[in-house]
Amino acid sequence: MRLISCFLLGILLISIMNCDASFAAKKETKVLGATELGATKSEVVRSLGKPDSPQQYDFYYTKGDSELIVSFNDKTKFVESIIVKGKSLKYSVNGIRVGDSKTKVSDLYGFPETVNRYDKGQTECWKYPSMNVNFCIQNGKVASFSVSNCNVKK
Repeated sequence: MRLISCFLLGILLISIMNCDASFAAKKETKVLGATELGATKSEVVRSLGKPDSPQQYDFYYTKGDSELIVSFNDKTKFVESIIVKGKSLKYSVNGIRVGDSKTKVSDLYGFPETVNRYDKGQTECWKYPSMNVNFCIQNGKVASFSVSNCNVKK
């Protein structure tokens, strides 16, 4: 289980690694219960508390097998991406949580702009770069999601 979780987290991180700080987000996205894109480190700490594992450019919050990762742009120091995985954390993006069906995602967002398949097709990453959001789907359910103001079109 932990190996699969690390795999999903890796997929989401790869999706947002090549950020361009000058990219103008078409739609700001807030992860309800967490923080929002563009927040400062002090605003994140005020909202979420002290991170379990602070890094130079990332704050990690964990609960059981779930993780919330808040990444900061190395130049601007503002939040540029938020990643959520695991059901223990009750965060959502536009009403979608980990564990929700892929049908709920497609009903709200439509067909993905890009779909990447991993793990012999058992994991799909649905990417909506124009809306700043990605979902990893396993067994028909959201396993993790990210919001980012990075240009993730590949």
